[in-house]
Amino acid sequence: MKEIDKCFKRLLFDHWQFLGEEWPLIDPLSNHRTGVKNVAHMKIIKSKLMKRLGAIPVFFFLVVFWSCLPYPGPYRKVDKGLLVLYHLVTGKSMEEMEPHVPKTSFYVIYAAFYKTHHKIHTKAVAKCLATMFSTIHIRLHCAKLQNPPLFHQVTLHLDGHDTRLSCEVK
Repeated sequence: MKEIDKCFKRLLFDHWQFLGEEWPLIDPLSNHRTGVKNVAHMKIIKSKLMKRLGAIPVFFFLVVFWSCLPYPGPYRKVDKGLLVLYHLVTGKSMEEMEPHVPKTSFYVIYAAFYKTHHKIHTKAVAKCLATMFSTIHIRLHCAKLQNPPLFHQVTLHLDGHDTRLSCEVK
């Protein structure tokens, strides 16, 4: 159990330090807008995200993925991030996002996130999925502790389904 705790603490130290970070500030490249617009019905967006995801995934998305790259539009950067996350979580269409921001404004943000920065996000997500949630050491130690006595192998996790093996002991 001590070995699992040690591996888990190492995992937290290596990949979950974002929890203690402040919101990153990025200097704007140009100041052509005189004012920042507000996103309508932001309370609905925030409550839906908190209800479905909770605080840590929303903070993770905003700090790790969203804050690193520029996104166009006359809205606060965090509000644009919450809009995209809301769009991801609810599956609403462009037209259904219109009560919050005009469809054309949302499309510009959408295009930057899904098209312009697609390769960067894909690499970041793949890296996070490969390293943030489990390590081979944690799996091995858990297998030693939790597997049945005659089953010494580590279970496989493929495509979100556990692979099981049935065998008869003679």
